[in-house]
Amino acid sequence: MLKNLLIKCANLLGRDDISTELNKSNKLDEITDDSVKKEIEKLLCFYNFVTSLTFETYLNLTFTEKIHSDLNSKIEFYKFSKQPIKIIKIEKDNGEFVKFVSKSSFILTGVSNEPLNITYNFLPDDAKDIDDNISYLDIKTMKILCYGIVSEFLASKGKYSESEFWNNKFLFELFKIKNNKERRLKSTFCL
Repeated sequence: MLKNLLIKCANLLGRDDISTELNKSNKLDEITDDSVKKEIEKLLCFYNFVTSLTFETYLNLTFTEKIHSDLNSKIEFYKFSKQPIKIIKIEKDNGEFVKFVSKSSFILTGVSNEPLNITYNFLPDDAKDIDDNISYLDIKTMKILCYGIVSEFLASKGKYSESEFWNNKFLFELFKIKNNKERRLKSTFCL
């Protein structure tokens, strides 16, 4: 649940007022303190921004689903259950790969009126409330998103040096995941 991620962000920020309200509530409408509610709404907006940035630019969320092509060999993007960013591959049920061309609002497959298995990278939907499901995130990715959200929140408060600290942590963790290994500096001193 998104609420748990926002509580972690509030803890990193040292904002007990936000984490207390989040612990008591399951929906934004249940929060009675207007100033804290506005702060939580900001965190929610920053979550959407950081999530879009992260999965559009740095990391990939991949999904495969079966979609039927029409009589003109097209598959319209609105038929996808998730918001596609990049089509990775298209296969027939027998495993045969299908050549395709991506256009602005559809995919042209060359295969008409047939179910096709489409594997693609997607952007998660924007979160609307604190009880939204974010099950597509693992623990490591949630930690990284927390760093990005905290950085954006602090920047919005004019705390730029603190914001830069968290942004550097955010980018470093993304770098580690992207390169899939930790880089260590060699020791230059001998004892």
